[in-house]
Amino acid sequence: MTWCQLPELPIDPPQVPQPGTVPLVWPTGQRGEHLVEHGYTPATARDHLRVPPATAAYAIRAFTPPGGTVVDPDCGAGTVAVEALHCGRHAVGVARGRRWWTLARTNITAAKRQGAVA
Repeated sequence: MTWCQLPELPIDPPQVPQPGTVPLVWPTGQRGEHLVEHGYTPATARDHLRVPPATAAYAIRAFTPPGGTVVDPDCGAGTVAVEALHCGRHAVGVARGRRWWTLARTNITAAKRQGAVA
């Protein structure tokens, strides 16, 4: 059996690997309470194409500088925008249709009420 040494995964989310050393496996296990903790409306669970919030948060921390802007061209329920705000980034999202726009706006407003701002 051959073993290879993988880069150490960051334990604390703000500790992101240096550019070029992002691990192949990301520590993004989903916890059921994550949607509740970050103030998502229950209707968010109906967006079956959403990026899991922990995955979005990790990618945002790893590839976007603090204060930077994250663009989501199909934001659905707004999970990427919400996580961007929680990570201290600006967010721009484009929603398809009023249903998704309303849901994304509701989630973004809830995140801002919790203190998430860029």
